[in-house]
Amino acid sequence: MTKYSFFMIPSTLIIFILISGCNSKVTKNPSTMVVGISAIPATLDPRFALDSEGMKIGSLIFQSLIKIGPDMSVVGDAAESWELNVDKSIYNLKFNLKENLKFSNGENVSCEDITFSIEQFKSDESPFKSAFSNITKTFCKDHNLVLSLSEYSEKVLNSDLPVIKILPKKLILEQKDNFKNLLIGSGAFKISKLKEVEINLEPNPHFEEIAKIKNLQFKVIKDDFTRFLKMYRGDLDLAVSSLPKNKIKSLETLDHLEVIKRPGLSMAYLLLNLKNKELQKFDHRKILFDGIDRKEIIKYKLEGLAQPATSILTPSNPYFWPEFLKISDDPKEINFENLRQKVLNSELSKIVLNLKTSNTREAVENAKLIATQLRKIGLRVNHESYEWGTYYKDIKQGEYDLATMTWVGAYDPDIYRIAFASKELPPDGRNRGYYANPNLDRLVDLGAKELNPEKRKEIYYQAQKIIYDDLAIIPLWYEDTITVKDKRIKNYVPSLNGDYSGLIKASL
Repeated sequence: MTKYSFFMIPSTLIIFILISGCNSKVTKNPSTMVVGISAIPATLDPRFALDSEGMKIGSLIFQSLIKIGPDMSVVGDAAESWELNVDKSIYNLKFNLKENLKFSNGENVSCEDITFSIEQFKSDESPFKSAFSNITKTFCKDHNLVLSLSEYSEKVLNSDLPVIKILPKKLILEQKDNFKNLLIGSGAFKISKLKEVEINLEPNPHFEEIAKIKNLQFKVIKDDFTRFLKMYRGDLDLAVSSLPKNKIKSLETLDHLEVIKRPGLSMAYLLLNLKNKELQKFDHRKILFDGIDRKEIIKYKLEGLAQPATSILTPSNPYFWPEFLKISDDPKEINFENLRQKVLNSELSKIVLNLKTSNTREAVENAKLIATQLRKIGLRVNHESYEWGTYYKDIKQGEYDLATMTWVGAYDPDIYRIAFASKELPPDGRNRGYYANPNLDRLVDLGAKELNPEKRKEIYYQAQKIIYDDLAIIPLWYEDTITVKDKRIKNYVPSLNGDYSGLIKASL
């Protein structure tokens, strides 16, 4: 009789056995939608939320004056309309606020709440403070808010003001740090229950258009394969760009699911800690860049659901430098022998580079491929993965050499100031690679003030070229936005930036 080792069983058969074993009919709660996410947000307090899930879920709980709509245009949120008036060198943005704005506890949103909220985001404790130093004065009465600005450009509407969320002044002053557990906002949903790995929302009964989903549950499932299995068997109703790329085809075969693929606004990259004296050398960064075969990873690991990246801004962005299209389309043959010789002749051969990632399966597998490619050219790379909270803390504190990261939903080119300006160095800013370049600083300052869209484009074309040529980061790929939803979800329109705004109008 022939004996078989467990390890001889094909992986596809193992997957089939696992799915078959747990494929009993799932009874759906007709009033509950379950969304699968990979990590618990560090916080949902919008004053301090910096990770993707924290910002996306927070936007369901809290309103901004304006926000970026599903098609990436600026739309009203708490504001009905707005206009810009220029008086000499002062720019006055006037907002007409919607009537009957209320927090989820039934309290009216007052002008005092709105001006207090702006001051909170301008405060020294805010990680967003640099974006609002141009607000010199706020005036609010009845349903009119006026912001006086010392400088103005498109970024004020495209990226700055959507960040400011409306907060209840009295409650925050009373509760102080405990507000992070209450999270009272004026958005479409309110917190009903917070658990360690689960966030439950219910409709804000005072919102202008009451959401139809009675219980919206965000369930944290850290393991990518487990998340896939739960989507497969029907435990999950929705997953937005959180499922393994190599499992998407199998989900497309299921009658109860719909898979929606769209070009995304997410850019994956390798973050370099430029405090490391060896990574400060351009020739060493170039070796890393040349040693990573992005197209191989995209083809075999990402199932072709991505494109090689050049800029934080994606090709669909009006500020994307068109010349990058020629660069990304140019096939690159890696000369491994040449690179090995360069490594051998450099100080890189004498050090170990610490590559950190989160511990999600896809992040770990992608990092392992990158590490393998870099080892192939003679580099010594140590890969470590951590749960999200620990990983994110290490990145913010600069405790890494290399790290796999993603910019999600970058639309306005002011992202180049946020990510690379020397004024944005940690702990206050988000220039976590510690990059510093006076020419880049000059350009992003000019771009922040430029009113002419065409001139602004030229400024940011130069900024993008500097960052690419200097390899301040190593661009990897643009990920497609893959939305997988149960067909019982109706009226849900995926957003181009991958947020959850479509849930406000969705129903079951």
